[in-house]
Amino acid sequence: MAELGHEVVGIDVDRAKVEALAAGRAPFFEPGFPELLGRALESGRLRFAMDVEEARGAQLHFVCVGTPQKRGEYGADLRFVRAATDALLTVLGPDEIVVGKSTVPVGTAAQLSAQVSSRVPGALVAWNPEFLREASPCRTPCTRTGWCTASRTGPTATGRAPRSTRSTRGSSRPARPRSSRTTRPRRW
Repeated sequence: MAELGHEVVGIDVDRAKVEALAAGRAPFFEPGFPELLGRALESGRLRFAMDVEEARGAQLHFVCVGTPQKRGEYGADLRFVRAATDALLTVLGPDEIVVGKSTVPVGTAAQLSAQVSSRVPGALVAWNPEFLREASPCRTPCTRTGWCTASRTGPTATGRAPRSTRSTRGSSRPARPRSSRTTRPRRW
């Protein structure tokens, strides 16, 4: 998102990861990521913090946390998703959007949407699990590939993604509105 011109703050509870990322060192290997991270840091549009308060006032809040399998079960362990959402509720404002990127079981987004809308009227939840082209995550943003999936839930959902979250594939024309019932990726 920083590469696309947005101001971004990455929040994590792991001090070592925050410090490494802020210094331009990725705690994982991904081809092209070190260069992408370096450009974003140099631009001043990307920073990292441990305090969720740093997210106050953002229009979009992405929840990108692990959902490991529960030990000895087939279900997903949602404690990190729930903890991140609970933390965001302390800084979330009306008309802001929580975008889930974590892969979660069916029904989880609806549960979180109910929680968010009951605590912060006017805030919305959208869920778009990680969708990347195989072997090219650093080259997969919506604006470069034309692929985007979106799903919005909640009592104030309009079925249309905000203009800033829709891909126009680099053109100056507005993107076509998407139905909230669309659940599979579509090429625009």
